[in-house]
Amino acid sequence: MTRILLFLLVLAPAAVFAAEDDDRVSFGSDVHITAAEDIAGDVVVVGADARVDGRVRGDVVVVGGDLLLGSGARVDGSAMHLGGDFAKAEGALLAGAQLGAGDGVVEASEGMRPAGLGPRAPPGDPGFQAAGSWTARFASASVSAGFLLVVGLLLLATWPDRSRNVRRTLEAAPLHAAGLGLLVTLGITLLTVLLVISVVGWLALPFVAALGLAVGLAGLVGLAEAVGDRLPRPESAQTRAGALVAGCAALGLLSLVASGGGLVAWLGGIILLAATFLGVGGAVLSGLGRNPWAAP
Repeated sequence: MTRILLFLLVLAPAAVFAAEDDDRVSFGSDVHITAAEDIAGDVVVVGADARVDGRVRGDVVVVGGDLLLGSGARVDGSAMHLGGDFAKAEGALLAGAQLGAGDGVVEASEGMRPAGLGPRAPPGDPGFQAAGSWTARFASASVSAGFLLVVGLLLLATWPDRSRNVRRTLEAAPLHAAGLGLLVTLGITLLTVLLVISVVGWLALPFVAALGLAVGLAGLVGLAEAVGDRLPRPESAQTRAGALVAGCAALGLLSLVASGGGLVAWLGGIILLAATFLGVGGAVLSGLGRNPWAAP
């Protein structure tokens, strides 16, 4: 639900071994390939945005950020993105495939640019903008919260004990769960980056993504129920389903706050990221809900 923020210090050493001299690799910092640049290798960006206005003779890979091709961009390889938008302005040349999984493919429009990549383009220049309108952000947060709610209701209907065990684990050992969730998330993220960089790795990527999604959803459902149970609700909603609805709404609101700008957005993003670690750790500690933490 948010981009990768705290993984960067752990992933940075991998760049030393994965990158060749002709590659451009960045962890946590936006990358702008200007119109005058000609990159002989690949461009790999993790946890930030990438804008290409010049030439890249290899692939462009962005994980946890937006990939944006300006009108003068020329990419001889493929454009790959995970966890962000992909935009391609009219006139941009992409010789390879466009592969991605994230927020979606958006149409480049006048005045658009990614955050932190220089001043807004003048009228008539097909640049890029950082974030969509609040309407689009609200829609994205609503879809995420709604998807989590649907999954949670399905779990309550089919495996109610599993979601309860995840919740009990979170409540019994929150610090332990958060720490383990951080390590597991880092491991999955590192594995994803390595698979994306390697051509053969794309064959295994769906399995890794499915595993991460299952663990993350199981943990977030338990977390949403635990959070919702502590929120005020009408008498008719004093049920597990009612708690799940309230918790998903709270997580959706937090996601909306984190998608904005300024200090509040950063705080919201950190809280949401910590909540994700907590949920993932709770799911792992409970064996995906088979037993609560410390239970026989």
